[in-house]
Amino acid sequence: MRKTPLLLLMVLASTPAFAQAAPRTLDARYTLSFWGIGFGHIQYSDNLKEDAYAAQAHFETQGMVGFFWKSIIDATANGAVNAHAVLPALYDSHSRYRDHPLQQVKLTYANDALRSCSTRRLT
Repeated sequence: MRKTPLLLLMVLASTPAFAQAAPRTLDARYTLSFWGIGFGHIQYSDNLKEDAYAAQAHFETQGMVGFFWKSIIDATANGAVNAHAVLPALYDSHSRYRDHPLQQVKLTYANDALRSCSTRRLT
């Protein structure tokens, strides 16, 4: 009889309603090259929790390609996660191409639908 409460607690802890999934993170860095010649790099990281996600990315050209086609992009995204879908809340990116002004693209979502989309040049 003394083992019954412990056994009941173990069964309850193993059910989805009581179990908490551990957050998952990923950090990745890549160098982009063609035939051994580097032309850029990408950095990516994300954090996935039981009910939410967040991600960040950075892309930048370098080397000869960067000399002719200089580009930098920084982007973030976040939202919710449930058993049936990934529900975005925000996507925000800042990019610069060559000597053009910094540009921002921002998408916001509500109730699984696009709520606003804006593009603007920043100085």
